[in-house]
Amino acid sequence: MRSQEDAPEEGATITRDEAQAWFTRFLLHRVRRDDYPSTTQLDLIEKSIPREMLDEYLQVLVDKVARDTFPSVPLLYRIQHLIKRLPHSGYDHRPPRAGRDDTDRARRHRPQPARRPTPRNRPADDDLSR
Repeated sequence: MRSQEDAPEEGATITRDEAQAWFTRFLLHRVRRDDYPSTTQLDLIEKSIPREMLDEYLQVLVDKVARDTFPSVPLLYRIQHLIKRLPHSGYDHRPPRAGRDDTDRARRHRPQPARRPTPRNRPADDDLSR
């Protein structure tokens, strides 16, 4: 049985972003409706989902797992993977700067070894006698 949600408007010009959003909404509708959603449909959603629909998709999966007495382990893994894709909240997270990787950051925050005295900063011999 097909619904109006399943088909795009006839004769309408559609952009790539609109097509991607329609495709994701179409699959989300199917996944929401099915007790045991198709792995293929879930994979397709995850490969094409626009960022602004990620929260909705995560909510669909969380709702499915919450209703189930014995939640699907693959769905739990999918939720865990999606959580990693979400932005961090709070003030502790700063996105990495462009052009720098973790090794640059680690190098900047590594403790410096103690410096050995050089002739410029070594006390003079006559200062030791005082």
